[in-house]
Amino acid sequence: MILGGLLPVYLMSGLKRRALLAGVFACSAAFFSLSSATFLVLALGAGMVLFDRLLPVLRPLRWPLLAAVIAFYGVLAEIALQGGIVGVISRFTLNPATAYIRRLQWRYGSETVMDNPLFGIGFAVYEKPAWLTDAIDAHFLAMALRHGLVTPALFAIALLIVMFSLGRNATFLARADRNLVVGLNIMLTVLIFISMTVTFFSEANVFFMIALGIATSCMIAISRARVGQPMMPGQMMPKQMVRGANPQIAPQTPNPR
Repeated sequence: MILGGLLPVYLMSGLKRRALLAGVFACSAAFFSLSSATFLVLALGAGMVLFDRLLPVLRPLRWPLLAAVIAFYGVLAEIALQGGIVGVISRFTLNPATAYIRRLQWRYGSETVMDNPLFGIGFAVYEKPAWLTDAIDAHFLAMALRHGLVTPALFAIALLIVMFSLGRNATFLARADRNLVVGLNIMLTVLIFISMTVTFFSEANVFFMIALGIATSCMIAISRARVGQPMMPGQMMPKQMVRGANPQIAPQTPNPR
C-alpha cells in the first residue's frame, strides 16, 4: 500500500527520467502483493494522474467538477444501494467472501460506535455474531470503535481542510510545484478511499500520518508565501512571485550603490 500510494507523487514529481523511472518501477512492484487493496490503490492513482494530464484536452472538466460528481454519486450510492459506498468499493475485492465480511464489519461496527459515540470501546471486541472475525478492515471505523467519533471526525476535518486548501492554491503555483501539490492531493484521496476497506497498522499507519504531515507543511508554506511572510529555504513560491513567470512583474534591477 505504501509503494502504491507513492505512485501519483512520483508521476507528478517532475523528476528527471532515470530517477522518475526508478520510482515508478518501485511503486509498480506493489502489484506483486496480489492484494485487491493494492490493485485499487494503483488503479486509482494512475487513473487520477491520467485525468489531470488530460485536463487541457477536456476543457469543460475540472477537478472541482469531478469532485462534485463523485460526491453526488457517493451520496446516491449510500441512499439507493445495499451496503452503500462500502458495498461498492468492496465489490472490487478478489474474493467475494471478503467483500461480504467487510460489509458485516461495517454494519455491526457502526452499531457499536453509535452505542458508544464519545469514548468508544477501547481494545474490547465490538458486538457481533460469534463466527465473525474480531478484526476491522476499515481504518476510520476502527478508530471510532477504539476512541469514539471525535477522533476520526477531527482527522476527517483536517484532511478536508488540507486537501481543499492545496487544491484551491495549486493554480497560483509554478507548474512544477503545482504538479507536486496535485500529486499529494491524489495520494491522500487514494489513501482515504482505500481506508474504507483496510485498517492501517504499523508502517502503513505511520505512512498515512507522514502523508498528511507533508501535505500540511506544503499548505502552510503556500499560505505564508501568498500573504508575503518570510519563507524557509526550499519552500514553494507562487508563480506570481517567481521573476519572469508573470509578464506584468518587471525584473528587478541591481542597485547602483
